[in-house]
Amino acid sequence: MAPSMSDKAAFASVVVRRLRRSEMNLVIDHFMRLDDESRRRRFCRPVNDAYLRSYVMGEKYRPGHIEGVFVDGVLRGIAELRPLGGEYRGHAEAAFSVELPFQRRGLGTRLFERLVLRARNHGIHTLSMACLPENRAMQTLARRLGGSIVRWPGEMQGTLTEEPANVFSMAREAVAEMAGTAFATLDWWARYDPTGWMPRRAPSRSRAA
Repeated sequence: MAPSMSDKAAFASVVVRRLRRSEMNLVIDHFMRLDDESRRRRFCRPVNDAYLRSYVMGEKYRPGHIEGVFVDGVLRGIAELRPLGGEYRGHAEAAFSVELPFQRRGLGTRLFERLVLRARNHGIHTLSMACLPENRAMQTLARRLGGSIVRWPGEMQGTLTEEPANVFSMAREAVAEMAGTAFATLDWWARYDPTGWMPRRAPSRSRAA
């Protein structure tokens, strides 16, 4: 009997790491794989493929930081950290998306925790996020990490207040960065290995609209 989706997810290799600007094609591919409801929850309204491409490739797309969760080498979710007011002044907003087959498997929690760690270590004392009223999963996650939820017309606004950074939080981020760099290097080598001794994966491409 073939393994179920849950079995595959349970035994999958999962890595969370920072994304570089040169990897925005992976972000586009991820957004293209989101179903309509996941897109609506991420952007708080329906959006099409053209909007997603322009959102990522537009000049105004300047998130201060993006964390990605990779399952078996494929980007399946991202967390974006954007400074409010154009630069970090102690306040930033966060946004999250996870592809439907990988939701409710703890990936959002891992992304959220990594983004909170990043915010804490870079002087952000207040982290805000907006979600639709029916997005119970995001509201539960925010509360679990100590956040408060306030209802606004048409949406819910979550706020987390961060503790100051310390040597332990800085060390955790440093270790995570080193692990992420190692993963990215191995992934690149698997794609472009000039020696031919590692299995190759084809470079990711955005599908046509």
